[in-house]
Amino acid sequence: MPNQQLIDYINQSRQKGITDDQIRQELSNIGWSQSEIDEHLGQQVKEIIQKPKSRIKDQIKLFVTAVIIVFGFFYLLTLLVACK
Repeated sequence: MPNQQLIDYINQSRQKGITDDQIRQELSNIGWSQSEIDEHLGQQVKEIIQKPKSRIKDQIKLFVTAVIIVFGFFYLLTLLVACK
């Protein structure tokens, strides 16, 4: 079961540039079990990997929407010019 205190510690350590091996050693020194450390470090890696994927999907949706709007605008402009 995820421990928020451990998750916060891992996130803060990574933001400071501390490597996972250093985090693992420090957590082990203060009494966390190897299985807890592995579980939480692995969970954090999964979340980091999944975030860029969703960001890319959002960017693709935004791009497609913009393209549709631009083509729609030019289509309407063509219709207006043709009606004159």
